Amino acid sequence: MNWQNIFYAALLIVFFSSSGQAVTRTVTNCADSGAGSLRQAITDAAAGDQIVFDITLANAGYSTGESGPGLVTTEAGSNWWYRIVLRSGLPDITVNNLTIDGSTQTREAENSQGPQVEVRASVEAYTIVFHVKGDNNVIQGLAVNKCGPIGGRGGALIIINDSDGNIIKGCYVGLSASGDATAPLTCYDGIYLVNDSNNNYIGDGTSAGRNVISGNYSSGVYLYSGSGNTSNRILGNYIGTDRTGAIDLSGAQNGVVIYNVSGNHVGDGTVGGRNIISGNEDGVYIYSDASTNEVKGNYIGVNASGSGLLGNEYYGVILSSGAFGNIIGGTDSGDRNIISGNNLGIYISNSNSNEVLGNYIGLNAAGTAKIANNYGVRISGTSVRNKIGNGTVGGRNVISGNSNHGVYLYGSSSNEVLGNYIGLSPNGLSSIGNTVHGVGLYNGTHHNYIGDGTTGGRNVISGNQMSGIAVVSSDNNYIMLNYIGLGSDGQTNVKNEHFGVYSLTGSHDNYFYKNTVAYNGNSTYPNGIQIKDSNTTHETISQNSIFENFGEGIKLYLDSNLGIPSPEVITNEYNQTAGALRVTGSASPNATVEFFKAYGDEGITYLGALSADSSGAFNGTITYSGLLSGDYLTATQTGQLGDTSQFSASMEVLVVTSTKEYSSSDLGIPGMTITIPAGASATDPTIAVTEVASPGNPPVGYMIGGKVYDIVSSITSFTLPVTVTMPINGPLADPRVYYWTGSGWSRDGIVVVSYTDASITFTTTHFTIFAPIGALSSNVVRFGPNPYNPNSGAAAKIWYWLDSAAATSIYIVDLTGTIVWQNSWAAGVPGGSAGENNIDFDGKDKWGSVLGDGVYLYKIVQGGKIVGGGKMGIVK
Repeated sequence: MNWQNIFYAALLIVFFSSSGQAVTRTVTNCADSGAGSLRQAITDAAAGDQIVFDITLANAGYSTGESGPGLVTTEAGSNWWYRIVLRSGLPDITVNNLTIDGSTQTREAENSQGPQVEVRASVEAYTIVFHVKGDNNVIQGLAVNKCGPIGGRGGALIIINDSDGNIIKGCYVGLSASGDATAPLTCYDGIYLVNDSNNNYIGDGTSAGRNVISGNYSSGVYLYSGSGNTSNRILGNYIGTDRTGAIDLSGAQNGVVIYNVSGNHVGDGTVGGRNIISGNEDGVYIYSDASTNEVKGNYIGVNASGSGLLGNEYYGVILSSGAFGNIIGGTDSGDRNIISGNNLGIYISNSNSNEVLGNYIGLNAAGTAKIANNYGVRISGTSVRNKIGNGTVGGRNVISGNSNHGVYLYGSSSNEVLGNYIGLSPNGLSSIGNTVHGVGLYNGTHHNYIGDGTTGGRNVISGNQMSGIAVVSSDNNYIMLNYIGLGSDGQTNVKNEHFGVYSLTGSHDNYFYKNTVAYNGNSTYPNGIQIKDSNTTHETISQNSIFENFGEGIKLYLDSNLGIPSPEVITNEYNQTAGALRVTGSASPNATVEFFKAYGDEGITYLGALSADSSGAFNGTITYSGLLSGDYLTATQTGQLGDTSQFSASMEVLVVTSTKEYSSSDLGIPGMTITIPAGASATDPTIAVTEVASPGNPPVGYMIGGKVYDIVSSITSFTLPVTVTMPINGPLADPRVYYWTGSGWSRDGIVVVSYTDASITFTTTHFTIFAPIGALSSNVVRFGPNPYNPNSGAAAKIWYWLDSAAATSIYIVDLTGTIVWQNSWAAGVPGGSAGENNIDFDGKDKWGSVLGDGVYLYKIVQGGKIVGGGKMGIVK
């Protein structure tokens, strides 16, 4: 071989020995350092390497205590594992694609309860055990914890720092390898992600990949503020419990913390991805502008089977300090969180636009029994635009079985509670009541929506041990289209034990609209809706269906709602064929009067509304089909400030059936007929028609176009329109009919059906004085021929209509305003007669000279007022 061949062979050897091929590095002992140690393996590792474990008793010896390395044989019965004891944190993992796999330890260690290898830091100061600074690394199959004095608590067991795509799975983090007990020293954080760490996995959604993260001082998993920290996934872990998910091992302040980061996932809506987050002080803590994070499909406050209590001491989920746009739950059934057994299930404080969807809050996972939170959901502070439910079936929360309120809003505004079951089982038909009120609005809570007026947004708020809804010192909230005291079918009795709705202590300007409030109350708290206290005012109760409550439908107590009285229904007539209900009565001036089909002293079916006039009288027709003989009518009134009364005394519905037609011969007036349709009145009326003088001048710009008639009847108002035909004196411009109100002419409620040159036909629902009226127009005052030639040998005509006989003058003026001709007539003579007047004009001025060519103005003056006029042209 020549020297060139030798050189190239050597070069190839150097190339292949340094080409970066992945290497498997084996940990063979439990030493803190040196050959075969974990520390040395990490120090030597390159990208793509795998660190495996093959520790032997010969190399490791036996562990002699909690800080002694070696084979542990005395801490968990027949379960043995190897304990590696560190005196400082391991080297930073700065390479990519490194796998550290504790599950590769198979010899001599036999631990059916957890990992075969435990990595324990016995330290006295701040220590990070695993510090991951590279991408796409895997740490799996290890128990990681600490021992030593309290000074060693600081730091985290595993930190992922400015790194992406890493996976932590199958590890015990913060507890011993037995999975039954916490480590001797609680570390500050279990797993900590910081500084633009994205797409990392804590757990992988499989049972083998489950981490048990418990016994840490501050938090199990902490996602900390950074420029990124998004799209991280926490899947399938037990956080705060032992390895079985049945025993509280936490002591941690928080199970999961999400601080000022966005787009992360706690659970993914699958069974495998379900985290058990229980036994902590707070389960999931999202705060400080954290946004668009999702918490889906987890058990929070219950055991791994979802059947028993394993509560977080304070909050199941808390969103605070500006958290926004986060979703707790979702609309698929798998997204449902079970949030039960906590002091407060979900707490939203000073945070906006978050959504709580599709969860069970206060129940076991099966939804069959309560595992009570104290409060189900609480929203307080400056929290706005949060949604509890979204009005879809999938988004429905079942908030039941809690020891205090189901939903509690305290001083917050503009939030929505939509489409939930509150106090019921998931089928909506049986009670699993909250111990206090279903929904409570307290202490200045305003502009919130409990239901939004749609069927999807309807809450079913029933079965609670106190009232369905309590409004205390709160204002301008909207409570709409809910079932309160009924099941989700709108029929089943699932009563609230106290009032259906209870408003008190200075609440005002709340709006209760189209709710169904039934079956509520007992002998002490009996009423469907109770408004209490003299400073509770302007509570509007509109179009609700209220029935079968223990006491009154609506009760105003202690002069609430300004002590507004109930209206009085004086008469009613109902036409079944037309579905028309005519009612008269009295209320407060300008009040809105709502009418209901009565159910005892309650109103079960809303029929319609009328407005009272300034004197408080009301008289009108409501269109509603389906009333029967034997039904009763009741009413409420709402004053101009929004205060609604109790229901009025009920009155039996009077069904009307009579029919009558009156001809000209019957009435004694040529050209007049009256037709009263079937069902317009309860009895046949007696009618007389007389001609009367006009009680007043017609509206400005109009004239009376015929005789004025007073129709006097034994029935003055009707449930259906009555058709009247009356004569007129010749053609009218814009013909119409007015009636006299006592102080002026009106045509409200009059409908003109047809007209001819001789008559006009109209409909009305009452009888009084009527007059045909037409517009003053060119058809009423005219000059012709126009233009006019005075030398034609024929006189021109000035034609006009006068409403009454009176002294009348005509003036013709040129365009400079000079009077060139005038004439006057006394009342009653042609020219000053009521009705049509025709005056000849020969084209000569008042001095007898023919007018010059040009345009002139003519004016008709009566009683000092111009009543008509126009332009004329003179052309010779």
